[in-house]
Amino acid sequence: MKKIDNPLRIKVTGLCNRDCSFCHHEGGDKNIEEIVPDMDLAYSIKELCQELHINSIALTGGEPLKHSDLPGFARFLHSQAGMNRLYMTTNGTIRKEAAFWSELQSCGLQKVNISVPDVMAEYKKNQAGTASEDIFQNQLQNIKEINKLNINVDINVVVFSDKMYTRYVVDTLNTLKRQGLLFHIYLLPNLTAGKYEQSINVINEVIEDKKYTKQYVSMGTNISNATKCYQDSEGNRLFVKTTEKNHKTYLLSGHCDKCKYKNECLEGFYGLRLEKRNGIYYIRTCLLNNTPEALIPLSEFAQSNVYGLLLKKWGGPV
Repeated sequence: MKKIDNPLRIKVTGLCNRDCSFCHHEGGDKNIEEIVPDMDLAYSIKELCQELHINSIALTGGEPLKHSDLPGFARFLHSQAGMNRLYMTTNGTIRKEAAFWSELQSCGLQKVNISVPDVMAEYKKNQAGTASEDIFQNQLQNIKEINKLNINVDINVVVFSDKMYTRYVVDTLNTLKRQGLLFHIYLLPNLTAGKYEQSINVINEVIEDKKYTKQYVSMGTNISNATKCYQDSEGNRLFVKTTEKNHKTYLLSGHCDKCKYKNECLEGFYGLRLEKRNGIYYIRTCLLNNTPEALIPLSEFAQSNVYGLLLKKWGGPV
């Protein structure tokens, strides 16, 4: 079967317990409602993924751990929408016990991406009512529980314009790996306007200073996504993930080139997002654009121009 290596991203909630300066808030999270099991939704997800050969779901937000019943929603996706591969992107600061992660695994959870900007005191001050050390300890305990289930963990570090901080983060995470935690380290450039080039320069400086050598490059299929793998003399691996493809953001021809934000967009076309607003499910194709061309009711998506474009690129015979 043809496989598309970018999942359908479902924003399960707009709630978040953090206010990270680098977060682009996924187009306005405060307006996004929690998604709960819905048989019409199950049918739509199943049909969409089958037609476009998408074989995985990414649970995002907001903060997905704020969802009122995430295991229940995962069971719904598994049993009713036929999805057997789930990923999650979380800040990991809300402590969850073993049973929570085990139930998600039984529904197909294969990888958890955890954002960890919390290994230096001055970067730990954006969660009211929770001590910064508790935040980091919650993340570590979640990683330990996930490791026990052999679920893959990626640690995402959005790079500020600060080489010393970034080196400190990488060194700290490598120390945790030597102590037995299992995860891959990913450095991501800051997509905040005016910060991208600075953070890319910092990433390159850290790689050079720590004498990492490039091992390989992988790119997403018809999305703006490239990952470079580096390794140092001690065998420590470091991954750098950008929203570039062949050194530029990928724009979906026939869709993105009509967008008024195309010249300032740092993400490019990054796949499809599903969200709920005012009781209506939407497919979002762009973080910056809220026009009908980029925020399309799910019930109308199969008749849209972008669906036709993706059907040609991602669909076709099995």
